[in-house]
Amino acid sequence: TESVNVLPGKSYEIGYTLSGANERTVVEAVAQNGYRADVVATDYQSGKIVITAPETAADDRIIVLVSDGSDRTLMRFIHIAESVIRITTDSYTVEADGGTQTVEVETNIDYTVYIAEADREWVSLAPKTRAAVHTETLNFTFQPNPNTTYRYATVELRDASGMVGQSILFAQKASGYKTVHVATAGTLDSYISESEKESLIGLKITGTLNTFDYDFIRNMPALESVDIAQITNTTIPPSCFKASTIRQVILPLHLTAIPDNAFSQSQITSIEIPTSVTSIGMSAFYQCSDLTGSLLLPEGLQSIGGKAFYECKKLTGNLHIPDNVMSLGTYAFYSCSGFTGSLTFGTGISIIPDYCFRDCSGFTGNLVIPDQVAQIGKEAFADCTGFKGYLTIGSEVKSIGKGTFNHSGNGYSPLSFSKVYCKATTPPNLTIKFAGDYAYNYQYLAVPIGRSTTYQAYPHWRNSFTTIAEVEF
Repeated sequence: TESVNVLPGKSYEIGYTLSGANERTVVEAVAQNGYRADVVATDYQSGKIVITAPETAADDRIIVLVSDGSDRTLMRFIHIAESVIRITTDSYTVEADGGTQTVEVETNIDYTVYIAEADREWVSLAPKTRAAVHTETLNFTFQPNPNTTYRYATVELRDASGMVGQSILFAQKASGYKTVHVATAGTLDSYISESEKESLIGLKITGTLNTFDYDFIRNMPALESVDIAQITNTTIPPSCFKASTIRQVILPLHLTAIPDNAFSQSQITSIEIPTSVTSIGMSAFYQCSDLTGSLLLPEGLQSIGGKAFYECKKLTGNLHIPDNVMSLGTYAFYSCSGFTGSLTFGTGISIIPDYCFRDCSGFTGNLVIPDQVAQIGKEAFADCTGFKGYLTIGSEVKSIGKGTFNHSGNGYSPLSFSKVYCKATTPPNLTIKFAGDYAYNYQYLAVPIGRSTTYQAYPHWRNSFTTIAEVEF
């Protein structure tokens, strides 16, 4: 190529080929005025030149020098032309009942308008709005929003190489929805009339809130959806949505903690926990019987309080406790029987407390207790009847509580693990038989090499398994 159009701050690749090149051949690219040019050779005869434009780009040129390693040098030029795609406004809010929006684009290149597949059912580009002039008009058409929450689409203007020159964010209001900016915490009620208080089904709030504002929100009888993603607060009050009939809450983007009783016994149906959250308080989602979908815990989470998800029976899929979680409360996931996949633990947990996962009957596959866990509490996994794989108990476990791996509904009979592996060289303390009732046994226990005699010496272990074998871990 002899020329290339560039956008500010973007990188472009130009392939090259040489004839007669060998190991002595040298290819160099010289750039100036803030441009950068790097030669990436594939072999002696081919490669690419990567050109990166500065944030303020102008017309320029790149000099390409090719030397045979002795006295012969070739010089070529790549001319650079500044590409322009400018828009005066990069975000728009459109009405809930749909309509059109005009976007003015200043450009000197040919470009395409990209709308994501998922957004094309409600956002479209009106035909015949493109003009071959420096200032172009794009008319976007929007379908009515049937939801009770805002919806968002990002439209991209891409040059011929696929580079994104500009992005436009469209936010569409929802039917029965109101947006309020609360400049002073505690004054939300002054922005909403009595009739709106009774009839609004959706509310988007920016600004700053306090306990009085949340009390007002809880007492809006028709309210189904609350979007507080953009409030300035990084915390929300305890019990802020307790026993609420609200179905959806979009939490603050920079929220650091979900406090005690935040959604206890509420009618919330789904929750997305922001990545900034480090703690989930006691009874935060206690008996949220309508809470559905997968539970994705953020990687930065450090603690989960007692009864945090107690009897959230409609949560589904896998559950992973992240590495940074160092504290689990008693009854944290008690009777979350809707989980239908695996249960896995990160590297932070040292204690699995009493009743933590009792009656989580939908978990399947294997259960691996990590090596760093020292204590497994009473009935921590009782009635987890869905496990059909193997159970592995980590090397540092010192004690296992009563009824931990049993089915309490049948005289503490064993769960359905095919095999049990215990990596601890010293048998963990048991208060009763591992298998619970003396009428029942687990079939197979594998222990470290040379430790079967030790396990046989402990009655609660000896009487719990039909076979105790030694394996290498």
